[in-house]
Amino acid sequence: IVNFSINKISLKNANFNYGNNIIFKNLNYNFYKGKIYGIYGESGKGKTTLMMILSGLLKLKTGNFKINDSDFTKYNINWNNKIGVMSQYNIMIDDSLTQTLFLDTQVSKKSIKKAKEYLKQFNLKKIIKYLSPKRDYQYSLNGMLSGGEKQRLSIIRTILLGSEILFFDEPTASLDKNNELLVLKELIKLKKNKIVFFSTNKKDLERY
Repeated sequence: IVNFSINKISLKNANFNYGNNIIFKNLNYNFYKGKIYGIYGESGKGKTTLMMILSGLLKLKTGNFKINDSDFTKYNINWNNKIGVMSQYNIMIDDSLTQTLFLDTQVSKKSIKKAKEYLKQFNLKKIIKYLSPKRDYQYSLNGMLSGGEKQRLSIIRTILLGSEILFFDEPTASLDKNNELLVLKELIKLKKNKIVFFSTNKKDLERY
């Protein structure tokens, strides 16, 4: 269990491959709190794989994976609610908005308030009425949301769930420029007390 504050994630002499397809070889890198790390590359080049390894969802073939200076290479990691992970598929739970955002049935009023602030900030005001700590609304919102709206909702969920590390896999692929800018500005604010990972094939986002 990760029951300490996370300041650094490290890969040491890290190797990973799918059969003969080498994703990376002898990778050495330290990722520090207070930064946004962009993972760039074309589709199929291993961006998602690298993020899955950094989040503990995949194991290295050889090499070491460390959190701060503790070696977690051989362990299944219990992050203790310290990470938020957004996949590129924007999966929505077929349940209430509260359950979709928090993956839980017991949510505090403080958490609901924070979620409402993000829904306003990311231009999702129209669904705020469906958010309730009592889970009054038990149906899916899938049918009433566009691809870009689902993506913004997935971003909000990741932020709400990740207290120290955030993983975003192609998070702005379906967003227009205005909403993309809103998201990027918020990630810049959030990085102060977190490690943020952001995969994309958009080279113009490198400045962030």
